[in-house]
Amino acid sequence: MRLNKQDFFDIQAHIDLARQRLGERDLTLHVDHDMHGFVDYLSRQEQTHGVPSTHDPRKCYLHPGNSFWVYVRDEAKGEIIACHGQRLIVTSDFAHDCLAHTLFEDLTPKLDAAPLGIEDMDRP
Repeated sequence: MRLNKQDFFDIQAHIDLARQRLGERDLTLHVDHDMHGFVDYLSRQEQTHGVPSTHDPRKCYLHPGNSFWVYVRDEAKGEIIACHGQRLIVTSDFAHDCLAHTLFEDLTPKLDAAPLGIEDMDRP
């Protein structure tokens, strides 16, 4: 599915409204392609599950075409108060890519924990 002009208009309208509402609370919305910043920020947060391997530029080839993170900054305090990382994965066989670790492109992954037991039920 491809986005059309109306989709882009709707997305921009939503972003503009979010920025306006955040601005009323002295908060600002930011988008950044540097996933190192995402890793640095998330690594300092105590109540998280850590950084997903697929969102870590030390473990995956990440670039502006396949990843970004969004964050909200409290301007009065000068600190980030919320964030969310995004990763685009283009694949025709997601289960195979998970099992073969090809989501990491040209970098070899290090498993942080035991495999989850993903199985492809369509394969013999």
